[in-house]
Amino acid sequence: MIGADGMMEFSRTGWRNPLNSPRAEMQRVAYRIHEGHLHRAWWSVLDRAQDSEPVVQRLLSNVEQVEFFALDANGDEHSFWPNQLGGAPLAAIIMRLECEPFGIVERIWPVAGTMGAWTPMPAEGAGEGEGEPLA
Repeated sequence: MIGADGMMEFSRTGWRNPLNSPRAEMQRVAYRIHEGHLHRAWWSVLDRAQDSEPVVQRLLSNVEQVEFFALDANGDEHSFWPNQLGGAPLAAIIMRLECEPFGIVERIWPVAGTMGAWTPMPAEGAGEGEGEPLA
């Protein structure tokens, strides 16, 4: 879910468990910015209580801004998801991050089950192949 604050929280599958610890195969994860640092928080329980404490990892420093967007199958960006208006299904998640020394960095993650529903295009001024789908 992308919230009103532009940050992202979701449950994911595929959480490896090589030690067979007593936990779910799914993991609750959140990404937040705090005091110029991008953090990932995760919980060892999926359906956490209000007093469940996350494990917090600092991922990146010198972060000026980070925004998450949902991209639907029509190619429209949404700053909040799930979209209350219904419409096209979710096709990808976009992260735009501004930090020193890299400037603005954008990453796009296709959502499982929607491959082929949307093809990313290079950013304007990206050079060769401009306007053509990325391979």
